[in-house]
Amino acid sequence: MLRIELQTKTPNLSFQLSRKHVRNMSYSKNNVMAFYRWEGTDLILFIQVQPRASQTSIVGVHDDRLKLKISAAPVDGKANAEVCKILAKLFGIAKSKIIIQSGHTSRNKSIWIKSPPKLPDFIEKVEVLPLS
Repeated sequence: MLRIELQTKTPNLSFQLSRKHVRNMSYSKNNVMAFYRWEGTDLILFIQVQPRASQTSIVGVHDDRLKLKISAAPVDGKANAEVCKILAKLFGIAKSKIIIQSGHTSRNKSIWIKSPPKLPDFIEKVEVLPLS
């Protein structure tokens, strides 16, 4: 069981991915997870958000998207704010470095994370080699 814990002012957020979820994560042709891609040093995450869940958690991969359950309601941008807050804690960066590229009013979102210093175990860093 992969367990990710975040320290916040609210009760501790805990994300769990079972071996089944990790084993069932889909890969693209390049043998890289399909729910994210690298643009230089920036990370683009493709997520599916389930608002109004009983607790906040990362469920696993669903239809080539990382599924996030969040407790906030999708009203007045509260769900988007909670998604940014969770991802900021997970990647160890400021909320201002997380940009919702598309899907502001949708469950399916593309999230741009600027140069994340810390990566969860389920995301691999791809080294960018300069062209010679």
